[in-house]
Amino acid sequence: MAPNMIGDFFGATAASVCVLPFESLALPTQFGSSAAALTGPVNRFTGVDVEFHGPIGLGQATVNGRFFDFENGDSETFLRNRFDGLVETDGNSLNVIDAGPFSAQRTERFATVDPMVSPNTGFALYAVFGQPEIISVASPSSGGVVGRSKLAENGSPIPRDRVFVNYSYFDAAALTPNGISVHRVTPGFEKTFLDGRASWELRAPFASTLNSDIRTDGVTDGGNGEFGNLTNYVKFLMTVNDVWSHSAGLGVTAPTGSDVNLVLVVPGGATFLTIRNDSFHVLPFLASLYTPNDQLFVQTFIQYDFDTNGSRVELSDQDANGLPTGVLQPIGRAQDSTFVYISVSAGYWLYRNPTGEGRISGFAPMVELHNNQSLQGEDVVVGTTNSGSLFQLGTGNRNLQVLNLTLGATATLGRSGSLTAAYVTPIGNGPDQQFDGEFRLLYNWYFGQ
Repeated sequence: MAPNMIGDFFGATAASVCVLPFESLALPTQFGSSAAALTGPVNRFTGVDVEFHGPIGLGQATVNGRFFDFENGDSETFLRNRFDGLVETDGNSLNVIDAGPFSAQRTERFATVDPMVSPNTGFALYAVFGQPEIISVASPSSGGVVGRSKLAENGSPIPRDRVFVNYSYFDAAALTPNGISVHRVTPGFEKTFLDGRASWELRAPFASTLNSDIRTDGVTDGGNGEFGNLTNYVKFLMTVNDVWSHSAGLGVTAPTGSDVNLVLVVPGGATFLTIRNDSFHVLPFLASLYTPNDQLFVQTFIQYDFDTNGSRVELSDQDANGLPTGVLQPIGRAQDSTFVYISVSAGYWLYRNPTGEGRISGFAPMVELHNNQSLQGEDVVVGTTNSGSLFQLGTGNRNLQVLNLTLGATATLGRSGSLTAAYVTPIGNGPDQQFDGEFRLLYNWYFGQ
């Protein structure tokens, strides 16, 4: 019998929330405009593309970078001076820089052009102007503040009768910009059927982790007890011989964890943004076990992770003072990225007592390599409050790729138990790494066949 694979992943992805005020700006009065005439409805801000409404009489406009072809050089000079660094000119035209969704690197961008009351005499320019407030929030569809479940974590290609508990300590988990310590415990059980050729497994994670109510002032409430998303797996042993075993199956993650709330730090506190934990994930997998002799074992897992329905995103209305009222309005759904997990594990029995006698009846060091990769960028949800603040969840251009190395050892305990200890380290120091280091401790008690 080969030990279970150890695993590696935390899996919770922290999306960026950008909050920006924007202002309505008037051109000089020589174009026939006035500040009063230029006031327009704030809900016309799209937050994604430059938007042009009707003729303005000064030139032309499109949504793909080219903003205006001006007939009067003074207007170009005015805009260039007012928004130094925001625009670039080439002769008699003015171009938008970065018309796509904004990110932490761009602090200002143009938004919308509205026609005047008299469209042929002038126009209003709505522009994002100023430093954005950027907050990291854990997406509940990716496990929220507790993290994801992956079958390669204390899992085997072979169906087994067992109860188990997984413990992980994540150092500097990427739920906040500076990281936070997370202690995660995942109890579960697996029961075979069809004469041992299939099994059903249930995992119920919980953690001491970041509070799912996240404060906008950056104060971190760590050490909060949070329940995660329940995951069920069904596994079928497809082929088996003296050397190879192949299995396949399907997992489903249910949204049993908490919603994530972004709480504005004001007297009494108020929820500015809520991401509902709505999404069900489907997790198909293929697994193999190679045992060419009694000592060596190699096992592999390939698993996909599909978000089937996304999570609702709701934004609060604001009162006359710009404070959230707590009355939430839906503005869209955030679909989690599709992931693929590829894991390879190898180990060697240095000692093994086939009779199971003694407190320690076997010992095997193990080494594993885990590649976890998203197949597309994160979703972008954009909205505006009734007082004119822009909200954007996600940047739309971030693919996650994490490569982790796991080193550990498994000891079998008598006839029916096993204990595994391991350390996981990221390979590479890119922005995608999920933690600085991880300690894992896995216990299994086997019963039945």
